[in-house]
Amino acid sequence: MAKAKRPRGRPKAPAETEIVQVRMPTALADRLRGTLKGIGAEIRDRLAYSLDDDDLPESTRDLLAAVKWIAEELRRQTSPWPTNEKTQLALMTAIQTWVELSSPQGDRGAVSDLFGPDDPPTVGRTIARTYVRIEKAKQEVTQQLLAAHPDIASELKRRSKKSAPKRK
Repeated sequence: MAKAKRPRGRPKAPAETEIVQVRMPTALADRLRGTLKGIGAEIRDRLAYSLDDDDLPESTRDLLAAVKWIAEELRRQTSPWPTNEKTQLALMTAIQTWVELSSPQGDRGAVSDLFGPDDPPTVGRTIARTYVRIEKAKQEVTQQLLAAHPDIASELKRRSKKSAPKRK
């Protein structure tokens, strides 16, 4: 019985995609090539993430911008917030102060009913703990996948070395 011939070339893209060319600085392209996903997937994911941010309420975008600015300012003036207990406390205090200064006065109708018998700090702690648990699980799964597939791990290391900035 004759062997079936494998198709040559790239697999066909789904019908709902379009090829788009983008010009960018070489250094940026090198950084994107250094990812595990490859340059095309990385661009698609980052663009989708950016467009998803556009759908967020303005108040949420403002909060994200404030947290990024506060964290960077603390890093610039002291140390990165995850590395120092005092910087962590300063970050929490700065974010809390920003939220207090940005908050509307009083309750807004049905919103206060959503908390039920729980006070806002309890709801906030619950949401933060859930987020941390999800992020830890994602990291563990990634580590397990890389351990199970050393070829992927070595390819990622190779790409990151290739995209590292060249020293003069």
